[in-house]
Amino acid sequence: MKINTVLILFIASLLFFSCKKEEPVLPTFPPAKEEKMVWELEYEFNNNGGSSYDQIGEKKAWIALETATTAKILHTSDGGANWQIIDVGVPTISIEAVDFVNDKVGYISMHQKGTYRTEDGGNSWKKISQHQGGLFADGSEVTIFTSGGRSYNWSVASDTAIIGNDSLGSIAFPSTKQYIGNEIIYTFSTGVIKSEDKGSTWGRVTVPFAHIVSLVAKDASNWFIVPGPGEGMYGSNDAGASWVGLYNDISNANLPVFKDDTLFIARPEGICWTLDQKTFTSEIDKFIQAHLIRIGDELYGFSRDGIYHRKKILE
Repeated sequence: MKINTVLILFIASLLFFSCKKEEPVLPTFPPAKEEKMVWELEYEFNNNGGSSYDQIGEKKAWIALETATTAKILHTSDGGANWQIIDVGVPTISIEAVDFVNDKVGYISMHQKGTYRTEDGGNSWKKISQHQGGLFADGSEVTIFTSGGRSYNWSVASDTAIIGNDSLGSIAFPSTKQYIGNEIIYTFSTGVIKSEDKGSTWGRVTVPFAHIVSLVAKDASNWFIVPGPGEGMYGSNDAGASWVGLYNDISNANLPVFKDDTLFIARPEGICWTLDQKTFTSEIDKFIQAHLIRIGDELYGFSRDGIYHRKKILE
């Protein structure tokens, strides 16, 4: 009986240890790498200045370059993956606007040179008017906003520029366009005009600033403006009807841009961004006179030495 008891205990212990599972050995991973955003030089060029650009959809953009020789346009058709130079072939000291209707038809306006049109994507250009200024092109027609506050309408059918609106007020360059639904906001250094019918008619937006460095609209109501140097940044939630000071230490912010709810601003001190439009975080400090554009979901900055692309890297 004693032997049987010992035997039973022995067998039971064998069964217990044979059935006991070993603790699994968990895999180990290296510490997660921290994400960091950098601005990489993607296309190098020698640009004397210029801030005019135009976009179609999420992939196509044209950026005017003021070189030491002739007017040139930097173009991408694949969201910035590749860039090519379009040589207009006209000597100029200042490009006031560039506007493309599609891949083939586009316009460029140059100081003291007039306005030119291409029908073959920029391989050849034809002068259509001695007037120059801001441009809004639609199909076979283009509106030229001149510095005297008068607009001229040119069409393929008439092949001449006729007076349009002559009460737009003082207009000076450079200029930028922003599309929000059916609305188009056109900002000049001396004022803002707006169209609510896709460019058919235009009217002056009253803003309490004699000089404008840049304006960006998050949507149809929320606008942000940087007036003259040293005047800070102001915000409006009623499409420019009233303004409130937001940040005093912002000056010469060239072409700010929104990406989701984040406002990016390129200042002479460098590029910074903000989520609340009040507290800015510096991201890069080497851009001088940079202008920011968003192509699709990507951010680009163009300055005198080339195009920079904002990219995510792991450290």
